[in-house]
Amino acid sequence: MGALNQEGGDTRPWNSLLIWFSAGLAALLLRLGAAGLLMWRHGIEHGFEAWNGLWHDAPWPMADGVAQLGLPWPPVLATVATVIGLGGCVLWVAGLLTRLASIGMMTVISGYAAYFWLAGSQTAAELAGVYFLIATALFVMGGGPLSLDLLLRRRTKSRPSEPERRPLVTPAPSRGHGWLK
Repeated sequence: MGALNQEGGDTRPWNSLLIWFSAGLAALLLRLGAAGLLMWRHGIEHGFEAWNGLWHDAPWPMADGVAQLGLPWPPVLATVATVIGLGGCVLWVAGLLTRLASIGMMTVISGYAAYFWLAGSQTAAELAGVYFLIATALFVMGGGPLSLDLLLRRRTKSRPSEPERRPLVTPAPSRGHGWLK
C-alpha cells in the first residue's frame, strides 16, 4: 500500500504511472497481436480471394460459405465481411475507433464461428470463439492509453465548449412533488 500524504493522496506518483502504462501495454499487445494474426492468417487471403472472385470470376470459398449458411446475397455479405475484417484489423492496430471496430469484428467472427460449427470443424469454431472473446475484451477496454482513441478523446475535451445558455423562461417553483400537491 502506498504512503499517503495529509490530503489522502498517494505520495508515489510513479505507482499510478506504472498502472497506467501496464494497462496501456496490455491493450496494445492485445490489439497488435490479434490484428496481426487475423491479417496474416486470414485477412490478406480473404482480401485476394474477394478481389479475384469479384473481378476475375474465380471461385470464392467465402461466398460459398455464406451461401451454405442460407444467408441472402452471398457475394455482397462476403464482401462486407471482408471489408469489416480488414478494416477492423487496421483500426485495431492504430487503436482508432477501437470499440466500433470491435462491434464489427464480433459480428463477422460470430458468422465465421457459426459456419465452422455447422461445417463440423470444431477446432476452427473454437479459434473463432477465442477471437470473439478478444474482440469483446477490446470492446470493453477500448484502445487503452497507448492508442489514437486516447488522443482523440483528449483533443475533444480540450476544445472550448459553447457558453452555457440559460432558458428564456424559467419554470415556476412547484408546491409539492407530483400528485402530492
